[in-house]
Amino acid sequence: MKTITIQNAERTKKAEITRTKLSDGYNYYITLYTFDLSFNSYFINSNFKQSKSILSKIKAVEIAENLIN
Repeated sequence: MKTITIQNAERTKKAEITRTKLSDGYNYYITLYTFDLSFNSYFINSNFKQSKSILSKIKAVEIAENLIN
């Protein structure tokens, strides 16, 4: 499984895009992380829930970039 990680310039948010194999192609999933200074670590941002399937890598990257900005 291939994972793509995208971070914002301040490194306060990052998104990981993972893909899974389907019978007719790939499906992409986004996990959004937020940096917490008190723990000095990234935690999953529970405010973002992916509701629709993403079938294109380009679309997944576009959505992830909008989330981290």
